[in-house]
Amino acid sequence: MLTTIVLLTGVLAMAKKGVIIRDLSAVESLGRVSVICSDKTGTMTMNQMMVQFCWDTENLYSITGDGYNPEGDLYKLREASVSQNMNTAGQSLVTDVTNWPHLLDLITCGGINNDAEISRKEIPGQGVIWTPLGDPTDAALLTLFRKSGVEEEMIRKMYKVIEEFPFESELKRMSKICQDGDTYVSFVKGATEVLLPNCTRIVNGKKAASFTPDAKDRVQTLVDGYAAKGYRVISLAKKKMQNLPPAKSARETAETDLTYLGFACIVDPPREGVREAVKDCHSAGINVVMITGDSATTAKTIAHDLGIHNQNSLVVEGQDIYDVKEEDFPRVNVFARVNPEHKQVIVERYQDQQKVVAMTGDGVNDALALAMSDAGIAMGITGTDVAKEAADLVITDDSFASIVTGVHEGRGLFQKIRMMVYFYVAINLFESILFFGALFILPATITMLATWQSLYLVVTTHSFPGLALVFDKTSPRAMEEKPRDSEEIITKPLGRFMALNVFLMAAGAAAVYALTLTGWFNLIPLFPENIGGFYSTYPGFTIDSSTKATVMLLTVILLVESTVVFIIRRINMPVTKGIREPGLIRYIFLIGLIYLAHYLLMYVPLAQEILAPYGLHFYFIPLTAFDWVICILAALPAILGMELYKKRLRSRDVTL
Repeated sequence: MLTTIVLLTGVLAMAKKGVIIRDLSAVESLGRVSVICSDKTGTMTMNQMMVQFCWDTENLYSITGDGYNPEGDLYKLREASVSQNMNTAGQSLVTDVTNWPHLLDLITCGGINNDAEISRKEIPGQGVIWTPLGDPTDAALLTLFRKSGVEEEMIRKMYKVIEEFPFESELKRMSKICQDGDTYVSFVKGATEVLLPNCTRIVNGKKAASFTPDAKDRVQTLVDGYAAKGYRVISLAKKKMQNLPPAKSARETAETDLTYLGFACIVDPPREGVREAVKDCHSAGINVVMITGDSATTAKTIAHDLGIHNQNSLVVEGQDIYDVKEEDFPRVNVFARVNPEHKQVIVERYQDQQKVVAMTGDGVNDALALAMSDAGIAMGITGTDVAKEAADLVITDDSFASIVTGVHEGRGLFQKIRMMVYFYVAINLFESILFFGALFILPATITMLATWQSLYLVVTTHSFPGLALVFDKTSPRAMEEKPRDSEEIITKPLGRFMALNVFLMAAGAAAVYALTLTGWFNLIPLFPENIGGFYSTYPGFTIDSSTKATVMLLTVILLVESTVVFIIRRINMPVTKGIREPGLIRYIFLIGLIYLAHYLLMYVPLAQEILAPYGLHFYFIPLTAFDWVICILAALPAILGMELYKKRLRSRDVTL
């Protein structure tokens, strides 16, 4: 039942932080994750794409504004240089885009060859919010189209869409065929390295010139320069046709022999808290892998800015995943130009290396990769229903920081379950050895514990310490530990730790009981007035060394079982550090209730007088201060022994 409560409280706590658990078994995997494969767009970045620069083969323009808000201006820059910044001083404001035919062609291509829409919502306290419906890249180009001030309705009437070919991950481009009077035109956009080979001409002045290999190299160099600064660069092209191409070859015809129009540079700012979350992952021994459809150059720059990529890391494009050597694969932390099928290969290769993999996804095609991963993570905002069904958990705000929060909580949740299992296995082994051994050693006339004394242990030391573990807070340092390799609750190091713990507890308790029973500690009641009339209400009860031995034994059991939770609460750190972590007050309160009950039964006769008529006979007698010292000394080996053993394991970098 306590395990169920742990899971329930943990799942509710994670839900409050934006992590919805769909499969409870994934909690264990989440706590052991060693690799997080995360999409870039919308998870590591804000998904607020905006065209910041565009180039129409003659001039470079900067665009002002914010996100998907259609309010903004276009400025012609003095020269087409990657070193240009967003400072509009000394630049020419584009007041009428129709005076710039090449720019108009570029913007029209991005606006017509587009499946996105942008909704406007006015939210009290937040103002107007512009939300993209569809692909964020399309939404950014549509926003540019509207910022330019063109008459959108007129343009759309001029170019009536006849046929469209959607974006495909393998092709990395999309196109639409439109009717333009008596002729037809196809508008194409996509990755520069894909589009350039399909272009034979480039706009130049009033006519299109031949697009020579040298000219293509110059364009590619310019594109690479912006990609190196972290921009997603989309190239645009068009093709005029006298007739509508045959259906069988329509796409190939529409997307080849093109005229290059230029490119748009799209920026997507990193989400707040992602850099810190990546740093936390690295501290926790978790490898963060960024997956994106961007070019390798763009992906590398963004990954470096987020702290994911370093000089020893590798960037691999999706088509090259199969060729990466086994020994080099762990060095890959950026996968570029990736499609959903590549995600499945990434998961398989990490799992082949015995890694516990968390994979994010939001599309229908991501479902298989999510199901294959050890912890599939779907996006709550942009995720499809299919992706959410295949995932083990859903992130409500789509943020990478929330994923790391989920890992942190998952570690804490599973650690709680491990320590609860440890606690109950350890104390039951301890008591079983103690009481079972007594059956063979003690005379038949001596009973180690009376019935209600046994139940007293169940109600106190078997309940309240467990509840303290249940309602404990997750350690702030949970992300400082390395991922656990084993999925076992009781690992070999923890099993050896438990064996020593049980032995020391049993040895201390047995020694106190045996020495008291044989008369080493005389019966010296602290309050003589408590002895006498009251105790005579117990039929056949006499105060002798056996009575005192039992109370001494119960006291030692209480001491060791109530303190063991403090030792295992933060099992991989010294107890002196563990007690300074948040949530200690709950332990003090719950463990304090045990000592309060023990005090009342031992030193307040009224407590036993009230219970006796109901058949609740506990046979407690008061102990002296010296008796308490003996009990504490008997409990110390179990406490100090465990701490010394933990210190030894820490020096060897062994995690319990």
